[in-house]
Amino acid sequence: MDKNIVDETVVVPTGDFLRQVIGSSNVSSPTVKKIARRRGIFTTNNSKIKTSPSLIKTGVSPSEYLIIKDEYKSKEDQLKSKVRSINWSSNRDIRDALPDDINYNEFLADKLGSCRLVSQPQQTLVNNNPNHIAIDFEIERTDNIQNLGKNKTIHKGRVEFKKEDGEVRTNLIMNHTSKETLDFGNALISSSVKEFKKSGDIAKKEEIIKIGFYDFDNKNRIHFLSDLSQKVLYTKLTFIDTKDIQISPDEDKSNPPADLKWMRDKVDELQLSGKSLHQVFFIKEDKYYDFLLIYGVTCSYAFESDNFNANCIIEYSFGTNKKVLDDSEITLKINVSDIKTSNDKKVSKDEASKVIVDSLEKYKLEVYEKYKKQVS
Repeated sequence: MDKNIVDETVVVPTGDFLRQVIGSSNVSSPTVKKIARRRGIFTTNNSKIKTSPSLIKTGVSPSEYLIIKDEYKSKEDQLKSKVRSINWSSNRDIRDALPDDINYNEFLADKLGSCRLVSQPQQTLVNNNPNHIAIDFEIERTDNIQNLGKNKTIHKGRVEFKKEDGEVRTNLIMNHTSKETLDFGNALISSSVKEFKKSGDIAKKEEIIKIGFYDFDNKNRIHFLSDLSQKVLYTKLTFIDTKDIQISPDEDKSNPPADLKWMRDKVDELQLSGKSLHQVFFIKEDKYYDFLLIYGVTCSYAFESDNFNANCIIEYSFGTNKKVLDDSEITLKINVSDIKTSNDKKVSKDEASKVIVDSLEKYKLEVYEKYKKQVS
């Protein structure tokens, strides 16, 4: 019997369903390649598009499926944060402008009936501030990646509308875990902005501002991610190390430096994992920056505050490949561990994650303004 199999009944998917599971963004290319290598299947291409067909054709064992399932669940449970902004035109508080009779069920992008709201979301004032409104929601999903009898999963999400004193710009903050909570949050924000425009609180000409991949040229995109992930100003974070970098050569740039020609000829997309990756020569020296597309970085930190201390890993990502970059926006994914408090009050992973992610927002917007393409 395989020693890796845990003491539970494992229902292993096959065929088209296995293809859907492996094709999910929650299952990484290195995981698929790792399973293939254990079988003696080796390839120079890191993409799971090249390595997954053999697994789908032959099927996976229970122990292999548990590896896939664990990564799927771990990535989906991570708190992910997106922050957008739009200019506010009226003198009204957000509390007074936000409708009370929102039909939240219409935001469920679920044509198959596999999702439902656990309860009716409620609008709450954050710190009793009428210009900072939070809407928390929970979605129950029938999830076939779970075992039979355990296929109901709960996914939490949160949308915040926040306007700082004296500021015209209003932040639209979305925290999500699964794709369903992401879709729900997007629909809620779009509908709310539409209502704000109808009521005159936001001018009809105004558009939602996102931090997108193509808001930067190649050089400044690397500077943006480097400054944001390593300097972490205005926070209680201490940068420890760069753990992963997702990068590829820019095929539209001619005459790359000789040091990069190996990448241009042999690499489509490259995920570097290890230690001190920010010291790798083509990341450390900006003469290479114009010839590289960077999709994201993952860094480790220590966090120390009056309420709690913790370790965390944060991924700053525009997406996983070139196909999604047109509509991509910067997303922060955080995994918190080793939470310690100075008193008896417990701090959950969700609470700690939100405190840490929120602390990065001021500097993220500041460094975005510094490095984004300037409109003449």
